[in-house]
Amino acid sequence: MVEDAHGLRVHGRLLPEIARARELLSLMRAGAVDGLSIGFRTIRARRQAGQAARTLIEVDLWEISVVTFPMNESARIAAVKQIGTLREFEAFLRDAGGFTRAEAKRLAARGYAGIAEQRDAEPELAQFAQTIRRAKQTLQLKG
Repeated sequence: MVEDAHGLRVHGRLLPEIARARELLSLMRAGAVDGLSIGFRTIRARRQAGQAARTLIEVDLWEISVVTFPMNESARIAAVKQIGTLREFEAFLRDAGGFTRAEAKRLAARGYAGIAEQRDAEPELAQFAQTIRRAKQTLQLKG
């Protein structure tokens, strides 16, 4: 965390073993949720006479939350990391592709290296997952 000319800049992570975190990550990647909010305790502040706003000089930062509607319109998520590990790819196949754990492990083990260069954009992965889902349904129908 660092304060720059635009405000507070933070890097965070979501815990993939928590279902709500996986849901939130999907919403963030889709751009449906992109706000940030902070919870803090004021330690020192200054108020100008006749002004409602105060200048925060020192705060005790308690938490940073991802929100739909941030109080400060400029408090936005600038970037969301894409799939970067084999385990994240398996989770994506299970969550977005509807694959079982065993199916996702097999596909990831045999196919991940071939598509690793194409993982730069979420739309490409979603399209890939849709293609695989259709192929899976076709194979199930044929028996």
